[in-house]
Amino acid sequence: MLTETAAQIDQKKMRDVKKIKKLSEEFEAIFMQIVLKSMRQAVQKSGLVDGGNGEEIFRSMLDQEYAKAFATQRSSGLADAIERHLLGIQSGGQSEKTSALPAAQVIKRYQR
Repeated sequence: MLTETAAQIDQKKMRDVKKIKKLSEEFEAIFMQIVLKSMRQAVQKSGLVDGGNGEEIFRSMLDQEYAKAFATQRSSGLADAIERHLLGIQSGGQSEKTSALPAAQVIKRYQR
């Protein structure tokens, strides 16, 4: 029978915390990219200078990089809130079953 030492358990917890931090930043980046895309769509194009498909691709890539930068800076606070929530689940603060259901629904809606 194998038993884990306290150091091994601490290492696993640290890896989990790092994964949670990365996951929360990735979610914030996706959210910020959607916000930036919506903002760009709200502005009317003048038609004077139209870059066509190339411009659209560049803007999409630029927005993706902006979103990643916003997420790593944690400027909106969304990543922090997600991280606290997931760490609360991990420590037994909430049931995974009840909190994972809404997240799964949100992901399904986003994928449509």
